[in-house]
Amino acid sequence: GIAYSLSLFPQTRQFSRNVVTIPIVILLTWFCTGLVNRVTDIITDRFIQSREQEQSLTEANLQRIATIANVVKGLKMVLLYAIAILWALQWLSLAPGAVLTLGALVALAISFAAQSLVKDLVNGFLILLEDQFRIGDNIRVGDVSGMVENLNLRVTQIRSDEGGLITLPNSLIAKVENRSRTWARTDFQIEVAYDTDIDRALAVVRETVEQLMQDPEWQSIILDTQEVFGIEQLSHSGIVIRNWIKTAPLKQWMVGRELRRRLKIALDQNNIQIGTPRHIWMDKDSSKPNPLEHSSTQPSPIDM
Repeated sequence: GIAYSLSLFPQTRQFSRNVVTIPIVILLTWFCTGLVNRVTDIITDRFIQSREQEQSLTEANLQRIATIANVVKGLKMVLLYAIAILWALQWLSLAPGAVLTLGALVALAISFAAQSLVKDLVNGFLILLEDQFRIGDNIRVGDVSGMVENLNLRVTQIRSDEGGLITLPNSLIAKVENRSRTWARTDFQIEVAYDTDIDRALAVVRETVEQLMQDPEWQSIILDTQEVFGIEQLSHSGIVIRNWIKTAPLKQWMVGRELRRRLKIALDQNNIQIGTPRHIWMDKDSSKPNPLEHSSTQPSPIDM
């Protein structure tokens, strides 16, 4: 071709190398690397799909496989392009030792200039190694909570309850609350009026919870009977009754909403009132003709 023809003459040989050969090598390297990267992605996806069809795997195992596969894809892409760059530089007659030395110096400079990036990668590796959370888990990190949509060695992306996609560098994840592991708990509290027959109120709440647990539609996600039941607090507004129900992961909110609906109906049927704040109004003794002249008079309370 043109490159070969130009390389035949000493006057144009360098021109052929700089203008024709180098761009062609770069384009071929970029194209082949992208093709290999795409093919390996397809193979990885098909492997994951084949594993997902195995009935012996639990949902937690499938989530872990998807999380690790997502990270492997990212590492694989970085390695492929790094190898391609080294190969291209070597093909262009650069000494391999010089190329490796240059790469080491560049990596050292990047590590000093981007220490936070190194921290992200190290913490991301520990998250995967310790299996702290996976793609699909519902987690809370500080004041951020939601479903994990993406996880790699550098960042974690969380979809909040409002629909926003929040990206957190892994170095910022020091303490994480995972709501998707093994089981969850519905922490239910209700406040009834202070003058309520407390034994009757406890019986109504207990019966409502037992009916919910015996309902075939809810038995599959309620894992255990009520763990705590009784009076949690006495306050100026009423009596707080508390109950814990052990549920399947991420089902605690669904169970809590259904329990509140049923309990509202049960309380109405038994004429049990919800607790309301009690206010004390102080009224001066009206028998005094001039309250300003008798400031030492103690006011009499009126309970509203």
